[in-house]
Amino acid sequence: MKKTLLSYILLASFGVNAQVSSVKHVVTKGETLTQIAKKHEVSVQSIITLNPGAADGIQEYQVLLIPKNNRLEHVVQPKETVFGISKKYNIAIEKLQDLNPGLKENGLKIGQKLVLADSSIANQSNNISNTYEVKAKETVYAIAVQNGITVSELYELNPGLESSGLKEGQILKLPTKQNTVQKSSSSQQKATELQGFFTIEVEPKQTLYNIQRTYGVTAQQLMLWNPELQNGLKEGMVLKIEKSNNNASLHANQSAPVAQNPSKVDYKFDQFSNNSSKEMVILMPFNLKQNDPNSSTIHSKISNDVFLNMILDFYAGVQLALDEIQNKNMPLTIHIVDSEESNRAMNIEQLKNKFDFNQTDVIIGPFFQKNVDALSKAFEGTSTVIVSPLSTEKGQPFPNQVHTMPSEDLLKSELIAYLESKNEHVLWIQNPKDKNKNQQYIQRLSNTARIETNTKGNITKSLLTPHLNKQKTNYVILDTSDLTTTIETVYALRDLRKQYDIQLVVLERGANLDSTDVSINDLAELRMIFPSVTNEANSSKREVFYQNFRRKFSKNPTKFSVRGYDVVMDMVNRMHAGIDGNIFEYGSQQIENKFTYINEAGGIYNNGVYILQYNPDLTITEAN
Repeated sequence: MKKTLLSYILLASFGVNAQVSSVKHVVTKGETLTQIAKKHEVSVQSIITLNPGAADGIQEYQVLLIPKNNRLEHVVQPKETVFGISKKYNIAIEKLQDLNPGLKENGLKIGQKLVLADSSIANQSNNISNTYEVKAKETVYAIAVQNGITVSELYELNPGLESSGLKEGQILKLPTKQNTVQKSSSSQQKATELQGFFTIEVEPKQTLYNIQRTYGVTAQQLMLWNPELQNGLKEGMVLKIEKSNNNASLHANQSAPVAQNPSKVDYKFDQFSNNSSKEMVILMPFNLKQNDPNSSTIHSKISNDVFLNMILDFYAGVQLALDEIQNKNMPLTIHIVDSEESNRAMNIEQLKNKFDFNQTDVIIGPFFQKNVDALSKAFEGTSTVIVSPLSTEKGQPFPNQVHTMPSEDLLKSELIAYLESKNEHVLWIQNPKDKNKNQQYIQRLSNTARIETNTKGNITKSLLTPHLNKQKTNYVILDTSDLTTTIETVYALRDLRKQYDIQLVVLERGANLDSTDVSINDLAELRMIFPSVTNEANSSKREVFYQNFRRKFSKNPTKFSVRGYDVVMDMVNRMHAGIDGNIFEYGSQQIENKFTYINEAGGIYNNGVYILQYNPDLTITEAN
């Protein structure tokens, strides 16, 4: 997706609320963030803090706010929490604590100044300004078109504009991004009245969540088209799905295009020459010797090979990233190399003989963690960064290895940090057979009422009621792998919500929640909170990505496609924003994945986690 100059200026002009004085800088042709930072004697990270969109690249004539020094601070306001501040500036809590000694032990005080230093970045997708500064010779019509709204909407939001006209430097109000998303959703719902449908039959063990991801639709849309879903999803059920230009050709078994690749393909993007040119290698386990793209059996093999299916989906996202990088005109060369990797091993010496890595700055891959560790070992002592794109395994903490997938432990820890920040009433429901499963996390919460089921996993309203608080929000942690406990807890909480403010919380989104015995409507009414590596909430950036993907591949992206795009775009932007060799000091939020790195035990680990919640209208958003 190609950003307009307008969107860059908007992002540059309205920075985060940091206590810092700044000057303006107009980007010249071919200028990089590193060059600008050196010119003003500040860090790249401090520029990104004041200009969130700069993490995605900069353009000629873009106006950047440049801090007069690198000491960026945040003044603590009433009711603010460490969790909230960390999310506002996209800094890991651990990093914020490191920058502010005593914060972990003493907590926050109103008026306290927190050092953000040069490691922060504002949330890129949630802080887009809803105002616009008029440029010389601009017209109302041009501004409306550039911002995707009508002239009537612009006049409605800016009383007096129609009669007085535009003035250079005038600040106009624009619709918020949330309003834009709601209009898009509304138009999709109306389309059901005008378009036809195609049908699918629910397969064994298929879940509502899987159907949503496969066909690129929301739970709200599925309910609208199929009212019988209110009684749960059942095997053999025939569901209607809207047939439109975007999804008419979708099919569950359709995969990303088979890679028509030799063992190595090169992409050179720079159209001007300077000393900042970078090289990236993306290792793809195509195993083309066994998976000949021209074979008559390749499509059958893809259908039966889950790993190959995943790799091709990931590669489709990579290809979309390459399209966007082409538009950015970066001094960069990317090589796609067949790693011939398997879950058993990877021949690193053979790989190094096939490709000269001497000039390589970043390698994305391999995909199996033990192969990532082996490659990191082979490149130990060099400046080459090895990126693990998909594995959730901890692996070995090599200083040149980047773990892009947050661990399961981190997901749970971030959820507990969120609950700590709310300072409300917490109930913990646990089945005896899960007794010691998550003790270390729950113990962090003070004044937690622990409720244990009987050996059969039964839970009742009478068991819960004595522990509920009518003056506070009751966060009820359902910590069990038992289906009976899950079903009975949801039913009991659903009825008790008439008398108490209750919100359901799960430490992980397990298969029990997709059971046909658990209604998604009940989970939505209970505003269920859960941690997630990906954020699937609607956003204008996500919608554009989906449109571009469908246009290129005639299907919706899977989570692996989005991951392929996000990992590549994040690393490419870091390669061109880093200064003095440090490219992991700021956070980045891409389409569905967040990348906020900390150094742990000598390795580089991603702490980018979302805390999401269901809403009564069946949408999923970030928890407040």
